[in-house]
Order: sequence, then C-alpha cells, then structure tokens
Amino acid sequence: MKKYIFILFFFSVSHLCSAQATDGIYVIPAHNIYSVILSNNGLTRTYTFSLEDAFWESQLGSWAGDGALELSGIDSNSIRGFSAILGPLGFSVHDEYCNNYNPNAIEDCELYSTRAALPVLMSNGRFKAVYRTQFGAEWVAFESNGIVVILMFEYGDTLQDRTWIGAYTASISEDLATFDLTAVVETDPSEDPIVTSIGLQIEDLDNPQAKFINFECNLNADVDMRFDSCEQIEETYFSKLIRIF
Repeated sequence: MKKYIFILFFFSVSHLCSAQATDGIYVIPAHNIYSVILSNNGLTRTYTFSLEDAFWESQLGSWAGDGALELSGIDSNSIRGFSAILGPLGFSVHDEYCNNYNPNAIEDCELYSTRAALPVLMSNGRFKAVYRTQFGAEWVAFESNGIVVILMFEYGDTLQDRTWIGAYTASISEDLATFDLTAVVETDPSEDPIVTSIGLQIEDLDNPQAKFINFECNLNADVDMRFDSCEQIEETYFSKLIRIF
C-alpha cells in the first residue's frame, strides 16, 4: 500500500495523553538504527527501525522501576527480551534472552553487547498516539516543541515483511488541524501515487478515536488494476482508523 501514500494528510489532535520525559526518538550508533519510545500509564510501545535497510520491529513492555524499561519483541524466528536502563545521556540497552521458536530457523539467536541509545527528538507536547490503518501500516504520532512528528511503519506481503518506513513533520493550528506536512524520509518513495491527500479528524479528545476526512484520489489503472474507482479505494483502505496505543 505504500504506493498509495503521498504527502497525504492533515492531523487534528490535542491532549491525547501527557508527555513523558523519556518518550521520543533515539539513535543506537553502534548498529546505525533508531528507536521511538511512547509510554502511557507505565506501559510502553517501541519501534526499532533501520532507514538503511528499510526494516522495522515493534516491542511491548513496561517500566519496572529505578529507571529500567523491560521490553519484549517477536520476529519471524525468535522472541527476545531486553532491558533499557535510563541514564544521564539516554538509555543503556542490554539483552536479557533470545530464544528461537521456529524449528527451521537457520541462525541461532544472537545476544548483542550492551549498546547506548542517545536521544534525537523528544516528545514534549500535548499528544502522542499510535494508529493502525486498514492497509497494514502503523502510524506513530507525537508532538515535539509544537511540531507534529509522524512515523509510518508498513507491512509488506506478510507480517514478517516489514520493509517500508516514512517520517513526516507538520504544524498544528489553533483549531487543532495540522498543516505544512513535510516528508523527511521515505525508504521507497512512490513515483506515481494514487491517493493525493486525505484528512484525519479526532472525534473525542477524552477517547481520541480518529477518522479520515477530505479524501482525494487520482486513480491510475496502469498503477493498480484492483480498483475501479476512488470510492472503492476509500471504502477499502480509508474508511476506518483504529487507535491501538
């Protein structure tokens, strides 16, 4: 579905949940990868990703006290547990265990040495949330110094195929709409997008469910033969958006 994504939406959000000082984007220089961390009521959701390899993984966890974050991630072959200890310059990440559950896995689990995760861009504004789309993408959104940061993590043909990432920024107006959406990076930019713009509206700030608005489409049959009309694309992929965090 990455071919349907363009510079695509306006975002209206406010006060979804309070910012935590440790939430935001970090870089792990030893492996040239990044991680985005969002916390809510002691629970944490993280996404670790490589812009060079265009690959991402998601982890779930919780704060265990004394500045320790415990996380668990599952990929196509293994389940991995690790801890991230908060320090003055970021996190110190330690592997706790790695176990294969796929009997056909070619490589055994590898425990990595301790590595540092350094802050890049912190979540310090009015909102943060994670949404899942109908076309298999997860959108991580948070506010940093008055700017909306949006990270898109998309599945490919299978749940193990996680090979597309997009990062965007936007501004927030007084009426809770964002504007000037700008693509920072897309690991595989679309040359012939079908969806040219779309809006996103938060219906209830106490329970911030979102819906798409202002859908605009430029259907090109040479790009994808599955759809007969823009209305069919909208109904299939842009009629529902679910907040998952």
